[in-house]
Amino acid sequence: MSKSSSNNASQSKYSQIARNVTIALWLALILFIAVVLAHRMIARDVMPQNAATSCSDLPEGILNIEVADSVDNIVIPYFAHTVYFNPSRRVPNATIYMLTAEHTTGPVPRCNNFIKDDSIASCPNAWDYSNSGYDRGHMSPAGDMKWSEEAMRQSFLMTNVCPQNHALNMGTWNRLEIKIRDWAEHFGRVIVATGPIFDYPNGHIGKEVQVAVPTAFFKVIFCPEPTHRRMIAFIMSNHQGAKNKLRQSATTVDEVEQRTGLDFFAALDDDEESVLEATSDYQAWQSLTY
Repeated sequence: MSKSSSNNASQSKYSQIARNVTIALWLALILFIAVVLAHRMIARDVMPQNAATSCSDLPEGILNIEVADSVDNIVIPYFAHTVYFNPSRRVPNATIYMLTAEHTTGPVPRCNNFIKDDSIASCPNAWDYSNSGYDRGHMSPAGDMKWSEEAMRQSFLMTNVCPQNHALNMGTWNRLEIKIRDWAEHFGRVIVATGPIFDYPNGHIGKEVQVAVPTAFFKVIFCPEPTHRRMIAFIMSNHQGAKNKLRQSATTVDEVEQRTGLDFFAALDDDEESVLEATSDYQAWQSLTY
């Protein structure tokens, strides 16, 4: 072999080694990034929003709702939210959860798979809503559960669902849910309680069971941050053709409690609770957000 051929062979050998080393380094870098991302996702997914890290500076039991003895009720503590389920009406009395700024978005796609919670005997099936004229309306919205596959899946359990007018579900109600995510991002966290109102009997739907149809829906929002501490509530009609306007739907937590028999935020100091639950300053919430 000539000296030139030998040099070429050596250069080719070294080039191959360099390529292999480069490929190995890139693979190691990719593996490292994958491990870091996986660790972050696992850490994010195993810590529910109702965890003590979100509420450690608040009174114990701040996420509890007191339900009147006359109201049929089962408490179901899911991963990211708690459902107060009414087995007679087969809908929630209310749901409640802490929405933090970091949980207003996430990589988990919408599940779109409504299923019965087999652990709750009185839970309806998804098909009980089929051809009823009503949507399967989330109480704890799927849009607040994109941070966790388990949270997303459980938001589609039928224990979290009420018969909801389609125009309301896709209109003002949806705009309110988006606005609440804006508030959570701005303030850092908010507590959200949601549920139906039954001002009078409004009929039933269902193929195998009878699911009560609400006359209206409420949302209660509490910002617990000391510098922005405030509450507001919204009540929207569930009747077809109702003209629900966001600003006009704003009301007090006291009004929701009066119409539902529920008691929110009883863990707060009585004087503070009385003041906060009697206020409904929609403009104050707006001006702090935009």
